[in-house]
Amino acid sequence: MATMRAAAIRRFGPESEIGVEELPIPEPGEGQLLLRLSYAGIGSWDAFEREGGYASMLGTRASFPYILGSQGAGLVVEAGRGADRLKPGDPVCATGFLNPKGGFYAEYAVVDEELGLPIPRGYSRLEAAAVLGAGLTALRGLSDALRLRPGETLCVLGASGGVGHLAVQLAAAMGARVVALASGEDGVALASACGAYLALDGKGPDPLDELRARGIASFDKLLLLAGGSLAEELCRMTRPEGAAAFPAGIAPEPDPSAFPGALRFYGEPDREISGRLLAAIEAGGIRPHVDRVFELEELPAAHRLLRGHHLGAMAARTARDSPRG
Repeated sequence: MATMRAAAIRRFGPESEIGVEELPIPEPGEGQLLLRLSYAGIGSWDAFEREGGYASMLGTRASFPYILGSQGAGLVVEAGRGADRLKPGDPVCATGFLNPKGGFYAEYAVVDEELGLPIPRGYSRLEAAAVLGAGLTALRGLSDALRLRPGETLCVLGASGGVGHLAVQLAAAMGARVVALASGEDGVALASACGAYLALDGKGPDPLDELRARGIASFDKLLLLAGGSLAEELCRMTRPEGAAAFPAGIAPEPDPSAFPGALRFYGEPDREISGRLLAAIEAGGIRPHVDRVFELEELPAAHRLLRGHHLGAMAARTARDSPRG
């Protein structure tokens, strides 16, 4: 049986549960593709999954060893019966959230063909690996949950993170006026470069006072990519006729009493929204900022960094012949 290197867990738990193993290469079924991966994107939701959050939320039973990772990029090496849109040798990026055949922290992964996309024009495989999961989550929040319209004022909390910096770019391309609350001076600089109308340090002494001093008293729409007391205060600054939304998995989740209409949404992929994201990328010049690239053996450290300060996206190098950065 052919095997591959993969970063897997044997039980749900902390970062230390992640270890590199030799595991069987999965086989594509009907309508599926086998990919040889160059890079896997690392998302904040990976930590929630590692801890068993999604299994508990959705009432599912996990099978171990459990390979994490829900986005990546590489080459098609085999197409299952009925998969005829992409062919062996095609460079692709793909998603596979809670994939029953294993995630993307591995040399190979199987995905449904409808969740694979040609790598966007001008993108490297590294960029392509980091954009889909975060970009789809951002687009779900902006377009489907918030129904963002041109000319509206949008506040993004967590604007310098993996989802946040792409949300700022997408919202600006949609014609919104984006107020970005980022992390640190470097996060503010990234959010500004991504097209924010106003970018402030959300971890500064008093970001709410600073917002008011800049003439921002309320928002039409609010995208929360972090929880806590600041998130609840921002909910209270959102107009009653407006909307607030947050993706499942942020911790702590916003207190619903702060904004009773706050919507929890899921960044689940499908062919339709993947196509919308690809069109937005190619029309709007949207690009991920990849902060760091890790080896598979370094994924415990990467997951620890998810809880700390980092900019934009992170990725893991899954193939030894892929460039380090």
